[in-house]
Amino acid sequence: MEKIFLNKKILLTRSLKESKEFKKLLLKANFPGKVIIFPLLEIQYLEPKLELENYDVLIATSLHALKKYKNLLTNSNLNVFSVGKRTNDFLEKQGVNKLFNYKKVSDLLLSLEKFLEAKNFKTIYLRGNNISLDIKSYLKTLGHEIDEKIVYKQKMKKALREVEKIINDKNLIGVALFSEKSVEFLRKNCSNIPLDKTFFCFSEKIEKKVKYLISEHTKCVTSSSPIIEQMVETISKKFTKIVT
Repeated sequence: MEKIFLNKKILLTRSLKESKEFKKLLLKANFPGKVIIFPLLEIQYLEPKLELENYDVLIATSLHALKKYKNLLTNSNLNVFSVGKRTNDFLEKQGVNKLFNYKKVSDLLLSLEKFLEAKNFKTIYLRGNNISLDIKSYLKTLGHEIDEKIVYKQKMKKALREVEKIINDKNLIGVALFSEKSVEFLRKNCSNIPLDKTFFCFSEKIEKKVKYLISEHTKCVTSSSPIIEQMVETISKKFTKIVT
């Protein structure tokens, strides 16, 4: 069985640090293939001034939204609604007392709706420049006005010839995509993207972007929820079936 996976590869496209962390999770989940890391995007932290003491509730669906605000979060009494284990671990480490953590954004929203209905809490949403769901607009339809701040953005790396070489490697079975911007990068920098690759997508919006920009015939496997642990599980299970 191990010979089947010899040199069969998957490409990780997140930042170097995030990809290394994701690789560790894949190996822990007994991923049988070879992991290639080639970041397509860079994270730029904007660090706008925040006065979190003026708010009752903080929403964060990404760890990047919180990384530069450790001091403001230390021993905070904010009611923090977040998604994903890594985000929760980070908040616990800062000593945040009132944590509401969920596996899915949809679960967070269901809980948050009930929470905001009970009292008129002042709420802020910290996010990146690219989002899968516009939480502020969604809550507005339910009668809840919240503030939001874009605290980081994703930037495309400068075009490199290496990425086309990697994409066209016959032993590359899959590509893990965590952002719509990554899809745009591939389309911009690769003149040929073979249809024998499987794209593992972090969300349905990313899958739609792949089908639109690359080809409607592109093979996609999409995580059931946009959280890292679920993406690891999806890749680990599906990669084996694809190769065999």
